[in-house]
Amino acid sequence: MRSTRLPNLSVIRSHYELASVDVCLVQRGQHLTRLREVMAELRALPDFDCIFLDCSPSMGVMTNAAMAVADELLVPLQTGFMMLPAVRRLLGQMKQVIESGVNPGLHVGGFVINRFNGDTAELDKLAHELHAHLAPDSSCNVAYPTVIPESTALAEAPCYGQTIVEYDPLGRATEAYHTLAKEFIDRHRSTRLI
Repeated sequence: MRSTRLPNLSVIRSHYELASVDVCLVQRGQHLTRLREVMAELRALPDFDCIFLDCSPSMGVMTNAAMAVADELLVPLQTGFMMLPAVRRLLGQMKQVIESGVNPGLHVGGFVINRFNGDTAELDKLAHELHAHLAPDSSCNVAYPTVIPESTALAEAPCYGQTIVEYDPLGRATEAYHTLAKEFIDRHRSTRLI
């Protein structure tokens, strides 16, 4: 774990060798338990209000391991014809984790529309589709009100080793992320999350 130049933010960075972890964990039968063991140590520390596990968009072993340990899912979505099938698949995988008893308390904490480049009518249609597909699942908080707009700066910031907040502090995307952070904090003011 490393502290960062941002106050109150520590990270455990990823590594390309994590790609081979999937096979190793499955072979050892630890694919749903090993991350939970590691995270138990972090949860025991009083230093953190929230712990975010940033998973790749695949539905692989690491995503399942994260679902096995998480309290809730915060799901970023990009609009497009594959969005709703991907949401259905994610919710199906989450349901398996819950029903297997691995993590019966797991739930969706919310969806974030990310890198949006449409108009209000498209956003309204998207919100309607999400509500229609997720209504049967009462544990789903549908979408956060804040939408993260498409921004060239979002693609450029990592190239300079910076967050969007550092790279484009006055940009629309940065402003949206600040608003989203406030919404997230307001939803979870009285709880400690992972």
